[in-house]
Amino acid sequence: MRNIIEKFKKSLKLSVVDPQNFEEKWSVTSTAGRIISLLILSLFLFSILILFLFSTLFNSTTGRGDVSIERSKLEDQSAMLDGLKQRVENQEKYISTLKLILLGEVPINSNIDSLYQVKQSKSDQLSDVATENEKEIAKKVKDDMRTTKSEKKLSLDYFSNPVNGILSQNYDAENHVGVDVVTKQDEVFKACLSGTVLYVGYTRKDGNVILINHPNGYVSVYKHAKTIFKKIGAKVRIGDGLGIVGNTGENSTGPHLHFEIWHNQIPLDPTKLVDFKN
Repeated sequence: MRNIIEKFKKSLKLSVVDPQNFEEKWSVTSTAGRIISLLILSLFLFSILILFLFSTLFNSTTGRGDVSIERSKLEDQSAMLDGLKQRVENQEKYISTLKLILLGEVPINSNIDSLYQVKQSKSDQLSDVATENEKEIAKKVKDDMRTTKSEKKLSLDYFSNPVNGILSQNYDAENHVGVDVVTKQDEVFKACLSGTVLYVGYTRKDGNVILINHPNGYVSVYKHAKTIFKKIGAKVRIGDGLGIVGNTGENSTGPHLHFEIWHNQIPLDPTKLVDFKN
């Protein structure tokens, strides 16, 4: 070990001479340890330079490393996320307010956001067999379902009777924004038009309730059900069974279906759109 240390401490002279006359042109004197250290440092710096040049070349060929581009992408994504978040909040506000209005818990003239989107979920497959009359109505409405013109209003020819029975209470814009239909026990009530289930739930006054969202701003409401077959987000066709007529909720005094039709958050007289004689 001492011999090795002594060798590192031993002075060395490096010189450059002219081979013809052996005249010394340049020389430097140092120890072996210093020369080895200098070589290691030079190799380290050379490696760093090579890595830097390779990294710069790689980023220029792949498009990476441009901070301004990456920041721009992040800002665009952040703006898009903020927009989606605001849209979801508006949709939730709309659905909540619309549900309260249709359940009679807030005034009809409440301010409502005009955008909404029903969430998708797996629907039940249970449906009642459509009658010949309902099949004929479904055929008429098939082409109408393809249009998205909000100003196009549906008429008596398009809405199907949700349940056969006797009208026990008519529409009253002030006190009763719908009709009551008395039916046989355990009668199945059906969708008056194709659409998407907007709400299914139970309230103290109206019992089991289901709301169906239809094209062109129409919504149908069915209350006091004994049982409801569908779930929120389920797609229904005209004539599909929605549930069984019941006597649930404080506002019900006997088995019947309370049925409403709304258009752009305004209640309509169902007898003007549905032929309850069928």
